[in-house]
Amino acid sequence: MEHFFASLMILIFETLGTGMLAMLFTADHGGAGFFIGFFILLIFSARISGSHYNPVVTLAYMLRKDSGSFNKWLGILYMIAQTLGAIGGVFAAEYFFGLSVSKSSDVLTLDANLSGNYPFIQAMISETLGGFILVLAYLTQTEENYKLSSDAAITLLIISAAYLVALALSHPVSISHNWSQSPLNPAIALAMMTFALFSLGITSMHFAWIFLVFSWFGSILAVLCFELVFKKAQDTVEKDDEIMEEHEAQEEIAEIAQPLTEN
Repeated sequence: MEHFFASLMILIFETLGTGMLAMLFTADHGGAGFFIGFFILLIFSARISGSHYNPVVTLAYMLRKDSGSFNKWLGILYMIAQTLGAIGGVFAAEYFFGLSVSKSSDVLTLDANLSGNYPFIQAMISETLGGFILVLAYLTQTEENYKLSSDAAITLLIISAAYLVALALSHPVSISHNWSQSPLNPAIALAMMTFALFSLGITSMHFAWIFLVFSWFGSILAVLCFELVFKKAQDTVEKDDEIMEEHEAQEEIAEIAQPLTEN
């Protein structure tokens, strides 16, 4: 019973956190306010649920091989909780706080000034790259052997900054609406599409599938990079440091022993 209650509380915190993140993104998708807000949200449940708030982050923890790996069924429950929270957050932001731009604007549509296949390709690449940056920050900064600082606050600041950088690199699908920028979060993207479906109809969701699909690829690439490149590089550097320290220790011993040998 205690295990069930603990798991339920974890999912509730993940749901609430994702909902608040969705509201934050709808209000300020990449500014200083978003950076501070996301940092606070990370603190909100970092020690409870891990503050994933994003299915692609949860997927990465499900795929990683070390002790930080995630139970697959719990990961699926996380994704469901995140999606429900995101939908609730977007609807709350739009209906209760009036954060939506005029309903006459096109939502999640390709801007008329962007033509040809280039915008599609650029949006796909930037979505993948953004997911890669965000997930790699989570993986490296939540692993004790690889994090840059032992201070939890600095760790959360690094993750927040990584998210902000990833958002800055994302390519807008439209420049006429505040939803044009990718959230790099399939749960929030689905929530935005759901709201658009109810408020403006399915024709307002052209090209939104890019937001739903390509951040997953970035997450998988981040896991591969973390497991096959980052860890090996880190271990190689640590071994080189150990060899260097051992060599220096031997030199010091030799220097001390030399006068004794001469005498």
